[in-house]
Amino acid sequence: ISIDRDERQLWVYRLRDDVIRMNLISGEVTQSLSMPRLQLSAVAHSHEGSTSLLCAANGTVVLFQDGQPSQTADLSPDAGVDASLSDDGAVAIAAAPGGRLLGWRHDGTAMQEFSFDLVGEAAILRVGLNARRRRMFVARTNGIVSFRSLETPDHDASTLAVGAECVEFAWSRDERRFGVVTSNFHVRVYDVATGSIIDQGKLDDTRDYLEGVSASMSPDGRCLAVSTTVSPDVYLWDIEGHTPARRLKGHTGIVPA
Repeated sequence: ISIDRDERQLWVYRLRDDVIRMNLISGEVTQSLSMPRLQLSAVAHSHEGSTSLLCAANGTVVLFQDGQPSQTADLSPDAGVDASLSDDGAVAIAAAPGGRLLGWRHDGTAMQEFSFDLVGEAAILRVGLNARRRRMFVARTNGIVSFRSLETPDHDASTLAVGAECVEFAWSRDERRFGVVTSNFHVRVYDVATGSIIDQGKLDDTRDYLEGVSASMSPDGRCLAVSTTVSPDVYLWDIEGHTPARRLKGHTGIVPA
C-alpha cells in the first residue's frame, strides 16, 4: 500500500493479481493495473497517476500509461528489482550475479536498456534508486555503500563504510543522509558527505539475530521509521533531536513495510 503525495489517492497492491488506485474520500476505484500471476517487487507512480512502473520478482518490468501497458522489459530474474519514477521519466534497475547491473530507462517517449559492470571483490547486496532517479546506491556484502550517477555509473562514485552486518537501507530524498539497520538490531544514520554518524540507536529486542526488516526515511530526512517481522511495533527516530526512538504500539500483527 502507498499513498499519493497529495494524500487523496491510495494505491493497493494485491498479491498475484493487480494494482488498484482508490480515492480516499469516496472509496471509488479510479484505476486498475493488471499484473496477473506475478509477485511485485517494486512499484512507482507519477504524482497525477497517469504513469506507473511495476516490477515483478522474476525480473519483468512493465510501464503503464493511462492505465494501459505501453512498454515491457525483462531484467535479471536472479535479484530484486528497484524502481523509481519522476516527472521526466522512469527507471528500473537490478543486480545480476557477478557484479553486473542491468537497467531500463524510459524518458517519456522511448525505452532504453543499459548495463554496466561494477568492479569489486564483494558481491552486491542491494541496489536502490533515489526519488529523483538520477543517482543510485550500491550496497555490498563487505559493508561498503557507493553512490553513483546513472548517467556515468563508472565515475563520480562516493563511498560510505556502514559495516558488513547491515540488512536494510534507507536514503533521504536530498541524498544527504543514509540510514542502515543491522542484523544485531542497531540503527545508524550517516552523513553521506562526511561519513560521520548523525544519530544511532538500537531496536528493543532480546533475540540474537534480526530477520525481516523495513526502513524508510521521511522526505525531509529528519525522521527514520523501522519495522521488523519479529515485533508488531514500529520505531520512529527523530534524527535531528537525537532522542530515543518512539515506539508505536497497538498493531496486532507484524508490519512488513
